[in-house]
Amino acid sequence: MRALLLAGFVLTLGTSPAIAKDWKLTLIPADGQEVTFEDGRPFVRSDKAPRSGVALIVATERFAEKQTPTLVVIAKNYLDQPVNFTLANVTVSVDAEPNVAVLTVDDIQAQARTAEKKARQAAMWQAIAVGLQAGAANMQQTSTYQSRTFTPYGSTSTFGTITTPANPYASSAIVANGQNQIAATLENGRRQADAILASADDRGFRPATIAPQGSEASPLTLTRLPKKATTLKIDVALNGETHSFTFGLSQVK
Repeated sequence: MRALLLAGFVLTLGTSPAIAKDWKLTLIPADGQEVTFEDGRPFVRSDKAPRSGVALIVATERFAEKQTPTLVVIAKNYLDQPVNFTLANVTVSVDAEPNVAVLTVDDIQAQARTAEKKARQAAMWQAIAVGLQAGAANMQQTSTYQSRTFTPYGSTSTFGTITTPANPYASSAIVANGQNQIAATLENGRRQADAILASADDRGFRPATIAPQGSEASPLTLTRLPKKATTLKIDVALNGETHSFTFGLSQVK
């Protein structure tokens, strides 16, 4: 297996800080599965010679409720001919239901585009609000009033209007402040998109052709887990054999 080649990669994934309530993955090894540790993370092997072997590194044992877990899958080909290893070889299920998917590099790049698009939409609504506020400040405002005075001989009512002149200085200040906020929104969106893009190669699944007696590794980042999930199962089929890995799911503070 190529555990040493993955040590640096796993470290780049890091762990999420414990905030409020987290998900926690607990490996439940099956008979015949060997469990060791790489950089403090569980490394489980499932060998089914003479055709294939598969291993998983649990890169994120604990992660925030709205985050997604990442593992590393290593597939070994014991045949004398190359085999393709794609997402078709991997099945993920939660509580026996196939309701979790594996993210590809393209999926993560799409997340970056979505983050930037949301920032542009937010900036658009900010611009509309700034325009309305600045326009109101630059317009003369007229309001009416009524007052009533009581005397021993009865009451009298007085009506009138109050006019507030336009305030171009306030309008200019609203525009300047709004432009700064809009620029900050767009910049935050770009930074978020850049951060997501920078992680795409480290988190997105990559198909590979495995040479005879060779092995290939790929990140295995899952979509968000359903609430109240209790078990996670990952099945990897290779050369007519299926390697199953089971994890318990719990939420901890």
